[in-house]
Amino acid sequence: MLTDIVVDTNVFVHASNPVVTYCAEAKILLTALKNGTTLLCIDEGYNEDPARNQSLIGGEYQENIKPIMLAHAIIAELASTLRIKQVPKRVQPAIAKKINQNIPIPRDKTFLKVAINSENHFLCSHDFEHFPPKKRTKIKGLLNVHIKAAGETLPFLKKASG
Repeated sequence: MLTDIVVDTNVFVHASNPVVTYCAEAKILLTALKNGTTLLCIDEGYNEDPARNQSLIGGEYQENIKPIMLAHAIIAELASTLRIKQVPKRVQPAIAKKINQNIPIPRDKTFLKVAINSENHFLCSHDFEHFPPKKRTKIKGLLNVHIKAAGETLPFLKKASG
């Protein structure tokens, strides 16, 4: 079971977009995350106040997740129950080189670096353009990070006891 996880912004956004293939899975994942004990990892510097936020992932969440969206309420609840874990995005130079050789998009690099520095090395993402199945397998071998869609992630979330 996962004690912590990194969730790509697209998963949160998909939970509120019924025309997206992964909408139902994303909704179920968000509900399981809310009701479980798994921590949500983001890079250091996160602040709920956008003016004070220094986190790249937190900033992407704030930019793309609107107050009317399910994800907004889930993230607020995770923050209020101290279930957002700030994780460094700095990695060793050799690891940074591997990331740079395989991931072209800076934001994707940040999500991956946070996953590397998380306890469970797990990224839930619906970005199949930049993380197609072959690349997900390659990243698992190179960096020991699992990249899974919401439906594949559900069995790994830690449920609350009692």
